[in-house]
Amino acid sequence: MNTITSPIRSRVSEWVIRTLRRAIRASGRGLLAAGMSPTDINATLLNSVAVEHPDPATERLLVLQVLERPGLRSRCELEIALGDVEPVTASDAFSALEAEGVLHTSGEQVWASRCVRHLDTLGFISV
Repeated sequence: MNTITSPIRSRVSEWVIRTLRRAIRASGRGLLAAGMSPTDINATLLNSVAVEHPDPATERLLVLQVLERPGLRSRCELEIALGDVEPVTASDAFSALEAEGVLHTSGEQVWASRCVRHLDTLGFISV
C-alpha cells in the first residue's frame, strides 16, 4: 500500500508547492500594482517589520565613525563625533542600523557587525 500511495503523495506535494508559488507571485504583483515598494513587499511576505531610515546621511556618518577603529565604541563618544546632529536623529540612526544588523549594541557599547567590517576590508565602504 505504501508503494501505491507514494507517487500520489509526491504529485500532490508538487501541486501544492506550485499552487503556493503562484499565489505568492500573484500577491506580490498585486502589492506592486497597489504602489508598495519591493522592500515593503518582502517585509510583508516575510512577516517582518520594515525599518524606516529618516536620515541616511546620519547613518552613513555613524557607520564611518564606528569603522574608524576596531573594537567597541561608546555611544556617547559617537554622538559627540557626529557633531551638531540632534540627539533624537542620532538615536533613530542607532536604532535603524541595529535593526538592520549593521551595528550591534550592548548598553552603551557599539560595534560594527562582522559583515560590515568585511565589506570595509573589501573596500566597499569608503570615504
